[in-house]
Amino acid sequence: MPVVITGATGELRVRIPRDEQTIEYTLSYENIEGGDVLQAHIHLGQKHTTGMIVVFLCTNVGGAPPRVPRRTRRHRARSGPPAR
Repeated sequence: MPVVITGATGELRVRIPRDEQTIEYTLSYENIEGGDVLQAHIHLGQKHTTGMIVVFLCTNVGGAPPRVPRRTRRHRARSGPPAR
């Protein structure tokens, strides 16, 4: 996937409680260009490569693992217990 430079910004805040049974997060973003956000996820790969998706944060399209929250109108998502 080629690099695209825009004025968009985003923030991901993650909290893992001491019992490590859940992951709570809030994702926010603004100034997205070119339409609606369809998915938010984290890739893991070598430097300068896209790598595979290792964590889905939210989606408005199919293909995500079970329990992935849908994106809300306020552009915030929260998760429940992680899949094991």
